[in-house]
Amino acid sequence: DDGTYTDLVDFNNSNGAYPFGSLIQVGDSLYGMTNYGGANEAGVLFSFSILTNAYIKLVDFDKAHGAYPYGSLTEMGGLLYGMTEQGGVNGYGVIFSYMLATGPSSYSDLYDFKNDDSPLGNLTQVGDSLYGLSSSGGNYYQGNIFSFNPATGNYNDLYDFSNAEIPTCNLL
Repeated sequence: DDGTYTDLVDFNNSNGAYPFGSLIQVGDSLYGMTNYGGANEAGVLFSFSILTNAYIKLVDFDKAHGAYPYGSLTEMGGLLYGMTEQGGVNGYGVIFSYMLATGPSSYSDLYDFKNDDSPLGNLTQVGDSLYGLSSSGGNYYQGNIFSFNPATGNYNDLYDFSNAEIPTCNLL
């Protein structure tokens, strides 16, 4: 290792802008998302070949099916899963999947968040379910922990954060 830095992709708005989260490796490719840019200025899902250094824009996010992802992808059973902070039927973000084997038509909006949920971050796989956080959802609109089972479509609000849990400090 000679410490050489190599610029492999320059985001230019049309191919995405402002990447958030981490890259995930599946086979010989890296996958990631940008929060902005693309055809709809709502972010993109992309792949990057480690072997050929080829960048491919796979999905242009839009407000109808999910927009502005803040987080990383999760791979489970040949599918990539992720969340967007906005967009979808209710405008509060979506959980989506992308099938690696088929290409652009394989994007699916799986769950549309409600009640100003605004999911942020990554989904974590535990068994057959995905777990995540919203920043303003739940019964108290201060965030929640949820699970989602892609096979059944079941969404469960597991824990709601509230003001009562904010620690206070008394100064003497």
